Amino acid sequence: MWPEIIGGFDGVDGILLVLALAGETYSYTFETAINPDWDLNNIEAIGLLLADNGFVINAAKSEHLVAVNQVEVQSFKLYPNPAKSFVNIESENIIQSISVYNNMGQMVLETQVGGTQYQLNTTVLNNGVYFDNIINNKGVSSKTLIVE
Repeated sequence: MWPEIIGGFDGVDGILLVLALAGETYSYTFETAINPDWDLNNIEAIGLLLADNGFVINAAKSEHLVAVNQVEVQSFKLYPNPAKSFVNIESENIIQSISVYNNMGQMVLETQVGGTQYQLNTTVLNNGVYFDNIINNKGVSSKTLIVE
């Protein structure tokens, strides 16, 4: 099984301090939804220290995850897929926002929704593979979208 990045290609942003000092120990607390199919014994958190230009200065993986709580993973419907001019997105919960990422991990489209259904115009996207993330009150869910 391939590793997955929670939050998509961009991961999940967080900040320890404005200035991290060499030799000091820092901690960071975060919450995220974990797929119930994942083996909880094989989950690791990886932290990156980035320069302002985006280069990785340092990285470390967590040896100690304090707690993993069971959370219901939310799914959504995305059709037709492949899409030509539009794609319908439906969720059981209120969709707060939809973000579309290209295969380079760049956000190419974002919209606020406020309902359980949305029709996304795909004519503004080039043909290719995209990753649609929806955010609702249960967390973030992602699906692959093909635009023809």
